[in-house]
Amino acid sequence: MEKKELTIKQILEQLIDLKEEYKDKHEAIERLEEYIIKLEQDGYTEIDSVTGGNGGKQHFMIEGVPYPLYSYKKTQLQMRKMALEEIKEKINKQIIIAEEIINMQENSRIRRLLTYRYIDNMTWVQIAHRMGKNHTADSCRKTIERFWVEHRT
Repeated sequence: MEKKELTIKQILEQLIDLKEEYKDKHEAIERLEEYIIKLEQDGYTEIDSVTGGNGGKQHFMIEGVPYPLYSYKKTQLQMRKMALEEIKEKINKQIIIAEEIINMQENSRIRRLLTYRYIDNMTWVQIAHRMGKNHTADSCRKTIERFWVEHRT
């Protein structure tokens, strides 16, 4: 099966998607860490009753930490942290690819706009400010939209 070459836009959009995935995974890790801390601080225990002794006629209350749940959550946390590091590596590789493609563009203005938008994650307003006078958020956005129309391949 032949591997299809990605367009400039697809490569840059993949970078944005990876950054969003990283953010989502990071937030999930924070939530899980908070849950584990709560388990540890609250001394989360479960209470159950068992029957035994005296021919099974006595009832006993037992209390303990649900170690399987705690252990599972700690393992889940480690797995998520490893996945986060893998995404970070992918982002770094994608940035290198994106910068190479951006630097291949002949127009300096386009290179700056693409860098600010896709590498630096700036909003259109921030980009316009960085580009200087005679630039608006709308003009910057439209310039990139026209660039995509011209570079659909």
